[in-house]
Amino acid sequence: MAEQQKSIPIGALSLEELMNIRQRTEAEVEQLSVSLEALNMAAEKFADAKDALNVLTPASKGKEVLVPLTSSLYVPGVLDDTEHVTLSVGANYYVKKPIKGAQDYFDRRTVELQGQMEQIAKILQGKQQLLNALMDTMRAKISAQRQ
Repeated sequence: MAEQQKSIPIGALSLEELMNIRQRTEAEVEQLSVSLEALNMAAEKFADAKDALNVLTPASKGKEVLVPLTSSLYVPGVLDDTEHVTLSVGANYYVKKPIKGAQDYFDRRTVELQGQMEQIAKILQGKQQLLNALMDTMRAKISAQRQ
């Protein structure tokens, strides 16, 4: 059977318990913020890749280009096929697609990432609200102890 979680009002917790929860929540906020930034960067890369497809026209066939082998190593090449591109779809898998198919792929991936970013943003907002409530409760407890 699944265990039921009990809800305890934060006002009933000790100052030490509140500080522990605050530290865990701050770590979660940091991790969620990093994840959100990584997803945003990935979405930007898909948008950039889609924009790069616009330069592949029949007129660009035969032009010299620099082909990336790594993020910092490029070799000279010549455009031979301006109607198809090879996409990295993850885990060292590559797919050859027509330009329109590649654009559709980038659009789909961008929409997926935006959905994930929205979910993380909602969770992050909830964690921020929890942090604010924890801080308010901690301030009240500290103030009560001083009196």
